[in-house]
Amino acid sequence: MATPPPSSPTPSSSGRPGTGWWAGAVAAALILAVGGYLLGHSTGVSSTEDEYAKGEPKYEEIYNAGAAAGTNVGESAGEKEGEAAGEKTGREAGIARGEQVGFERGEAQGKQEGLTQGQAEGREAGATTALGFTTWNTGAPYVVRVTQGKAANVPFSISTRTQMQPGTAYELCQGSATQVCSKPVSTGSSSGE
Repeated sequence: MATPPPSSPTPSSSGRPGTGWWAGAVAAALILAVGGYLLGHSTGVSSTEDEYAKGEPKYEEIYNAGAAAGTNVGESAGEKEGEAAGEKTGREAGIARGEQVGFERGEAQGKQEGLTQGQAEGREAGATTALGFTTWNTGAPYVVRVTQGKAANVPFSISTRTQMQPGTAYELCQGSATQVCSKPVSTGSSSGE
């Protein structure tokens, strides 16, 4: 049996195209618009990509410009980094050298100050050991008894002392070559020390 041929849309009774016709026309227009856009975009992108592809003149032009700008920036950054590194190294070397020179000078000065201070302390300790007493009235006369020193490096020491007083006479006691006696000048009596 034979199938009847498909029926074509029939114009509406008013002679104007119907809804189906309009839907088909809009669909066709959309397909053409999207297709045209995609084709044009693809061709434009492809064309631009081709112009700037590696090895093409525009690619080389941009590459060289970027490399030159990078070199200038790199040189400038490199100079700054080098300068900063140089300053840091110089500062560290200067501090180290300053510490060394300061130590050497301080050591030499310290040795001299230490020697001077040591000699002064030694004299004081020696005098205290030799004199046997730590307090004295400067300018006052004393009668002292000298004995053998108590320390190895101190040959003599003072074992007794008497501060002389006004109106008193001092002399060796009778019968003793090592004892001092004193007597008031006006009365004539004496006492042993």
